[in-house]
Amino acid sequence: MAGKEVADWIVRQAVLGTSPEELLEGFCTRLCHAGVPVFRLHIAHRAHHPEFGTIAFNWWRDKGVGRETYEHTSDPAEQWLKSPLRHMLVEHLEELRIDLADDAALQRFPFLAELRDRGATDYYATRLVFDEVAEEATIDPENPPEGLLISWVSDAEDGFSDEDLQTIRG
Repeated sequence: MAGKEVADWIVRQAVLGTSPEELLEGFCTRLCHAGVPVFRLHIAHRAHHPEFGTIAFNWWRDKGVGRETYEHTSDPAEQWLKSPLRHMLVEHLEELRIDLADDAALQRFPFLAELRDRGATDYYATRLVFDEVAEEATIDPENPPEGLLISWVSDAEDGFSDEDLQTIRG
C-alpha cells in the first residue's frame, strides 16, 4: 500500500504544479518513510535549451535536492562515457542493477566506486523513453530520445529488496 500512497501523492502534487525540487524531496522522503532504503536518487532528462543538453536532479538523504546542468558538447565528458546510464542507452537496457561490492563493475563505472566510498551498497537504474524507438534501432547516447534516466542507490546492508524494487517500479 505504501507504493500506491506515494504514487497518489506524486500525481496530486504534479497536478498542483509543485516544483521539480519539491516533488523530488517529497517523493524520496515518502519512500524512505515507507521503508525503501533510498540513499541517493538521480533523474536526468534532455533539455530543449540553447546552452544545456541535460538537466539533472540529485536527491541525497543527508543533503536534500540539488540541480545540475550539462552543456551541449561534441566532446562528451569522461564521466558520461563511463556512466552506467550511458551504458544502458548503448545496450538498450530498460533496467540495470549493480551490487556495489562487485569490484569489476566499479572499475567499469568509476562513479560507482565514489558511491560505495560514501556507504552505498546497491545501484539500480531504469530508463523511461517517451518517444517510439524500434527495438532494433541504434540509440545515440549523445543525443538520446526524449525520456528520463533514473538511478536509485541504497546504503542498506543487503541493498534493495525485491519488495523495494517493486515499490520503486510502481
